[in-house]
This record gives sequence, structure tokens and C-alpha cells, in this order.
Amino acid sequence: MVYGSKKLHTQIPLTYLLLFSPAVDRDTIIAWYSPLNFFLPQADVFRGHQSGTGAWFLKHKVFQEWKSMSGKILWCPGMPGAGKTVLSSVVVHHLRTNPPTDNIGVAAIYLNHKESVEHSPSKLLAGLWRQLIFRKSISPEIQKLYEDHCEPHTRPSAAEDLAVLRSVVSEYSKVFVVVDALDE
Repeated sequence: MVYGSKKLHTQIPLTYLLLFSPAVDRDTIIAWYSPLNFFLPQADVFRGHQSGTGAWFLKHKVFQEWKSMSGKILWCPGMPGAGKTVLSSVVVHHLRTNPPTDNIGVAAIYLNHKESVEHSPSKLLAGLWRQLIFRKSISPEIQKLYEDHCEPHTRPSAAEDLAVLRSVVSEYSKVFVVVDALDE
């Protein structure tokens, strides 16, 4: 919101309140809070996969058990160039579409040693938030953070970032997080 006052040509003071449309305001807040958009690498990598890639993995007992449990980590190490990034994108696509539900959140982080400066913990948390908020409303808490930090060009604290992520995670019955290239 922008507040201010102006004088019309007739010298009558005019106080005004400029309200942004919800869509613009939402997009502005999302872009401000989370400059990392992991939807893009997910789409790029998945677009390049061959049909059937990773089907063996999605059917594997270990993956199926991990998918059905909560609070578990599935660690999949491999040599460089083995296809872990493509497999990650297949897993993300599978989790988002089989079955598609608004009650299960799926977020992915694609790390890259060339962009490691951009991958601060704060930005990574915000990148997860951006994906989980995709079809949800912006909370009053994030709107307040925007109002408090946007104009002075500051960033929320780590505690605030964690609170924002916890808030959106609590809106889901289950959340999957896929991290590619954690060692980068």
C-alpha cells in the first residue's frame, strides 16, 4: 500500500490511498521474498527426460516406503553425470501428479556449484516457501514482513524465514522436499 497526499490544481488537499490489485500484490511479494524460482529448473530438466526414465525407481520398494512414511530421508548418492538431476525431476513430477492433491506439498531445490553464492540458507528456505505457496493465499505474516522490510531494503531474519516456512508447511497434511546436488 502506498499512502500520500497531493494538491489538485484547485489547491484542494487530496489524501489518497493506492491499493494494488491482489494478483499484482501477491506476485510482488513472492518475487521480493523469494528470488529463487525452482519451478524453472524443474520444468527444464523434466522437459528433457526420456519417457519411462526413472520408472524403475518410482516402483522400487524403498521409494514406495519412503513416500508412504513421514519424517524420513531418502538419500540417493551417485557419480557425477549418473542422472540424479533427471531422476530428481521425475520424482518431483511424480509426487506432484500422482495423485494430485492440494493437501500434499512438494518442493524441490536444484543446487548448482556455479550459483552457490545465490544459495544462502535464507534464500533456500524462501525458495521452498515459493513452491509451497503456489496455489495458496499469501498470509498476513508475509505481507507484514514485506511492509516491514521492502522499503528499507532489508531481509527478514533467519527466525522469520523459518516461521514463514513452518506456517505454510502447517497448511499441508504432508510435505515432500527433494534436494538435488546437496554436495554442491
